[in-house]
Amino acid sequence: GGPLSGVQIITVVDDEAPVLNMPDVTEQEVTCADLSVEDAVAFANGTLSPEDEAAFLAEASALFVELGLIPEGAEDECGNAQVVEVGIEATVPEECPVLLELTCIFVAVDDCENESEPSSTSILIIDNTPPVISCPDAVSVSCDQGTSPEVTGMATATDDCSDAEVTYEDVVVSEGCPMIIERTFTATDACGYTST
Repeated sequence: GGPLSGVQIITVVDDEAPVLNMPDVTEQEVTCADLSVEDAVAFANGTLSPEDEAAFLAEASALFVELGLIPEGAEDECGNAQVVEVGIEATVPEECPVLLELTCIFVAVDDCENESEPSSTSILIIDNTPPVISCPDAVSVSCDQGTSPEVTGMATATDDCSDAEVTYEDVVVSEGCPMIIERTFTATDACGYTST
């Protein structure tokens, strides 16, 4: 007889997971002005409304993109692979200056549904600035009015990251007539930074 002819079935199996191309820098610090700490902490605690959570996550995702904290693509031996953002997690560290850590988790998925190990990048929201304090003007009062801040005025303070507590201390610089008191106000934020 002649040569045998037939059909060979070759099955190419893709069971290799794709690989994420992560950026060189995977962690960046930002200040409270870049992202609302209040919203981030509420997100970490699960107390944001669904609408506010969606808005916060969109803002956080945009910041990861803006800072270049996203994979530069994915490679797969057998074909195409897509980068998928799995989600953003938030943790509140115990100590300042880091007020919150946001972690964005990514995987790569190929056309055969093989999935890479997850990789992540982080944004650290840090408090590195003291509060800004604004003092009342110099004032003259009569003896019967007294010298409490309710009468003479109280300093106010603002802080990017937290509420600032304002305290004061008095020094009598002249006992004579008139008596002169120098009042020093101090604003302290949640991380212990002060302005006087």
